[in-house]
Amino acid sequence: MKRYILIFAALAVVFVGCVDEYTDANPPLPFDAPAIFDRPVENGVRATRTNGTMRDYTNFGETVRYRVNVPDAPGGIDSLIVTISPDVFLGEIGTITIDEASVTAARGQTSGELFFEYTATEDETINQFVTLTIEVKDQQETPKVTSSTIMIRAYTACLPDADYTGTYSYTSSGFDSETGENYEGLEGTVNLTISTAAATTHHAGRMACNDVSFGLYAFQGFNSPAGIITLCDDGTVGVIGPNAITGSGTYTADGSMEFSWTNSFGDTGDVMLTKN
Repeated sequence: MKRYILIFAALAVVFVGCVDEYTDANPPLPFDAPAIFDRPVENGVRATRTNGTMRDYTNFGETVRYRVNVPDAPGGIDSLIVTISPDVFLGEIGTITIDEASVTAARGQTSGELFFEYTATEDETINQFVTLTIEVKDQQETPKVTSSTIMIRAYTACLPDADYTGTYSYTSSGFDSETGENYEGLEGTVNLTISTAAATTHHAGRMACNDVSFGLYAFQGFNSPAGIITLCDDGTVGVIGPNAITGSGTYTADGSMEFSWTNSFGDTGDVMLTKN
């Protein structure tokens, strides 16, 4: 009987040794890196440009609060790092402040929300986009880091609270100086866009519009005039175009706009835009 016990004990030692060697040679696979999504939540607006890229916009000296959503961090959230470039050769380009309380609350969790603030420069000669690089690190023995970049630019301009680029349907009525009569029921679509080629003048609050006569010039037999639509966070709309086209009105959060315009020929228009 003692012989069988000794044989069993010897086999157990061999088995445990094999398990330890297997575990050492085959450690557990590391967890995936954190998933992150960022968005401005105060004093900044993100909008889509004509080439499909997203850019953020704010005013000089404004402090933009960002939320970094981490929906999945299987290795546990550890830290948030945000850096800013280009470097000091361009002077003061802004500052970053991490919300340490949000990081502490999320540390060790597999999901959470982290916050930081970017304060834009007050130097209005800094007329270019600034890059913010976000890094979220996890708590694995060999930490994994997920990064993303934000491009933001400051302006001295009115800015809305949301992205209003896109295609809009319009209905228009007013006075036609060519015929000397009123017109009504003109319908069509226009596109509001932020041009990448005109970054100094186009932004979330100043968008190109491919027809600021809203169908009237085409109805008269002329080319449709391209112009500018401006939006402010107080809910006001402005219209600017050739032939001294000027207009003003209001908009709502869903993108619906109502405004009137005139030009140097005596044409007028009352327009309603609905975002498609």
